[in-house]
Amino acid sequence: MKPPLPEIRVSPPGELNEAPRQAPPPIEDPAYPWAEEELEALVEMRNEQRRLHQETLDAMGRMAYWSFRAQRAANRLEKTMGELRSYMDEVLAEQEDAQDHEENGCTVLPLSLTK
Repeated sequence: MKPPLPEIRVSPPGELNEAPRQAPPPIEDPAYPWAEEELEALVEMRNEQRRLHQETLDAMGRMAYWSFRAQRAANRLEKTMGELRSYMDEVLAEQEDAQDHEENGCTVLPLSLTK
């Protein structure tokens, strides 16, 4: 069973200035029975905060890793597509040359077939 909470008294503003205010007792030294529960709740909350912070850092690390991998893959794809385009341009140019030569009566093998 929880101990009863202390009575809370609200003073008018005039009384507040006259009475010197005492600091609340430090939580590490539980003078009240419920302060121990507050301390446990604070410790649990801090542990949960640490766990969430660690999870966030881990997730950010994974996101950075996969973002880096995706960027590298995009760069490789762009390079490969550029190489493919230039190869296709070469093949088309060779085919056009071959057609020109055939029209002139010559037979020329495209370079891609001689490699």
